[in-house]
Amino acid sequence: TSTCVAVSDCTADVTICANSPLVDIDGNSYDVCDGSVCVINTCVHSNECDYVNGAGETLSVCIGGVCVRADDCTAGDSGACTQVDDDNYGHYVCDTNAGKCMLPIGCSGDGDCVGLQVNGQDLNFC
Repeated sequence: TSTCVAVSDCTADVTICANSPLVDIDGNSYDVCDGSVCVINTCVHSNECDYVNGAGETLSVCIGGVCVRADDCTAGDSGACTQVDDDNYGHYVCDTNAGKCMLPIGCSGDGDCVGLQVNGQDLNFC
């Protein structure tokens, strides 16, 4: 007989979901943390992705209906950022401060562009 249970709280330990995932009667695994509780890793758009996996990594890109981690990149890196999400948006910009690839972002001044590169080239101006 099946019983109703609460999903795990992951506010104190974001890796608890992946380390001991709850699997429901439909076979869904609640294996990522949304910051407060364990959830199923599914998405339609990248803006829905703000989950943490068992390694403590943020999953911020929606590819193939699941949230995955953004590619790593470094300053001067040419071609490291190649992810295209399920909305067909390219995460081609390298945020060299965070060491992660990202979508192009809006800016309100040149200062917003510091540390951003595409194919190793600085994006200096807003």
